Amino acid sequence: MSRKLYEKDRGNYVGVFPPEGGWQAGRKGLRRKLCPIDELEHLSELDRTMRLTEMYSRKAREISDEQYQKQQERKKKAQRKLWTVKQAKELWITAVKVNRSPKTAKMYNRSLELYLSACGNHEMREYDNDKYLLFLKYLKNEATYRGRKLSDTTVHTHARQLKNFLLFCKDQKIIGEIQRLKMPHLPKQDMRTLTLNDLDKLERHIVTSLKMAEMESDSKTARDMKNMRRAFMLATQLIARLGAIWSLKLDKIDLNSQLIYIRDNKELKWVNKWHKSPDKPINEDLYDFLKKDLAGRGKHEKYFLDKGNGEPWYLNQTAVSRFATKIFKELNLPAVKPFHWGMRATMITELLLQGTDPYAIKELADHDSIETTMLYLNKRKVKQKNAVDGISQLMKNRLTESPKVSL
Repeated sequence: MSRKLYEKDRGNYVGVFPPEGGWQAGRKGLRRKLCPIDELEHLSELDRTMRLTEMYSRKAREISDEQYQKQQERKKKAQRKLWTVKQAKELWITAVKVNRSPKTAKMYNRSLELYLSACGNHEMREYDNDKYLLFLKYLKNEATYRGRKLSDTTVHTHARQLKNFLLFCKDQKIIGEIQRLKMPHLPKQDMRTLTLNDLDKLERHIVTSLKMAEMESDSKTARDMKNMRRAFMLATQLIARLGAIWSLKLDKIDLNSQLIYIRDNKELKWVNKWHKSPDKPINEDLYDFLKKDLAGRGKHEKYFLDKGNGEPWYLNQTAVSRFATKIFKELNLPAVKPFHWGMRATMITELLLQGTDPYAIKELADHDSIETTMLYLNKRKVKQKNAVDGISQLMKNRLTESPKVSL
């Protein structure tokens, strides 16, 4: 007895299709709506049958394609469970390049290259805690960078990035559950920053150098110092990251709304951390600076840090950092990353020390968590300062309370 291709159900013609793998005893077919019954009521019996048969065939092809795609996906999943580290790494780095900056992708790739050097290109399903320990041992004892052994911080970074890779592999069904990784010990260090006096010294130097260059008609130095002044203002007044400053276009500065729009820059292949697109408020000092600065811009300028012809001041943000480092050395300022630690971190730390709401600072700094923000509060420095101030007070009290000695 032949099976019915379709039947009437709740006002619709419903097709009955074989399940995946074909008809078998005890298995129900797949039911899919073809069309409402009243849609075909005006047709003759023959025309209605022909139309329903055509609809049935079309739906059958769709179901067949769906089943084929599911079979292919199952095959891929089965194959992924046999992938090697290199195969999984290729997929991971491709995903990182889509969601993160090229610099981040390069850094993650480096971590996996080190893992391959330590543990070889084994199948991912063979990964276990012994291989993690072997990787750590390799990082601490054998791996080098520019001829030097890796620092504890770098070892910790590579271990953390391996963890991210393993979590990615778990999400992609390449491996199953993974053991909790114990991160290598990272010595706790006080965060090194500048002081507000250092920042004042830096700003005065930039302004003075700019005035001298303009008096001497030194256009290159004048351009460099103008851009350095601009970068300084956004790093200190907005605590912006260097990448956001370097890639900022003039059309993203809105003085009317007193906002700066931090957006990814496809031309420079710059992506904001975590793909955030924040709108940053402009305070009074920054507004006055920007109003004057924008009024003096050339008609071809496009970038906040511009060569004067619509091109970025430097082709990459690292070069901007190197330029600032030279100035730091000239002024004998502490050897820290000039923008991240020297300007941005200093301002975050000072805001925390004066009691500004940490959650407001977190939002302004674009931190992913409040824990990150609180790392900038150098509690040890605060405690030591309180202690030495206490010593001074003790000495004053001792002098006040001591009986006068007659001479």
